[in-house]
Amino acid sequence: QTFVGEGFFRIRNVGPISKAIFGIAYENFDEDIDQPRLVQSSIFVDGKIENYGIFGEVEIPITPKLVFIAGGRYEDDQRTRSLRTIAGFSGDNQGETELSSSGFAPKLGFRYDANNDLTVGYQFSDGWRAARANFDFFRPDLGVVIFDRERLRNHEAYARSRFYDG
Repeated sequence: QTFVGEGFFRIRNVGPISKAIFGIAYENFDEDIDQPRLVQSSIFVDGKIENYGIFGEVEIPITPKLVFIAGGRYEDDQRTRSLRTIAGFSGDNQGETELSSSGFAPKLGFRYDANNDLTVGYQFSDGWRAARANFDFFRPDLGVVIFDRERLRNHEAYARSRFYDG
């Protein structure tokens, strides 16, 4: 069972802001895996993922050709997962985990519209992935494997152009 929803609104030319978008996002996912008698064992997994986010981005002209861009996204991620195996050759095992992660991902940059055919810019963004848990179905004796939260920093320089009045 899965539910995903997102709502947002856009604005243009309000005060110093030329463009903006603001919104919220929500995801709810229920995991239910029953694999009876899979290669001499039975595997049962139950889990739930609940995630919500709030995001926004604005563009503010500094000069007629130079635009400042700022944005960000805050997310909260909750995960639970349980595993039960019934194995004829290695015995019964079970594992359970609850993980909670939250974080803010900023975005900053500028865009320079040199003319109708050329735009150059730079953008910095910071992203992250929530902590995750997994089970080794073929070696349930290993228990729960936790993957820590990850962060990624991006620097992007770009040039966009249109050729032949395209």
